[in-house]
Amino acid sequence: MTTAYKKEGRHWNYTATGAVTKGAVITIGTMVGVALNTAATGENVVLDTEGVHEVTRTAAATLTARGSNVYFTSAGAAVSVATGNTWGGKLETAVATSATTCRVAINKGGQGVV
Repeated sequence: MTTAYKKEGRHWNYTATGAVTKGAVITIGTMVGVALNTAATGENVVLDTEGVHEVTRTAAATLTARGSNVYFTSAGAAVSVATGNTWGGKLETAVATSATTCRVAINKGGQGVV
């Protein structure tokens, strides 16, 4: 079988199934991406599937230690609970328990790998 390089692969195109705001976390299967543009339903959104992004963190999340696994709810909020959520990366910096945002290395490290 022959292979041919097509592109870097960091950015994925996604057709919005609802209104998407720039910076929103979108789940595609078992992977997450961060919207690089705002789009209406049916429009194209470019998702960044790598890098460190500052995202919304739920108040109940126990995400505080650098390197912790980060999961995302269907609403795109960062949480520490795997059940019912999608794994999305590692906490890049430690945060206070009162923080409303956190920095996540998107799709980085794999679950259980620091």
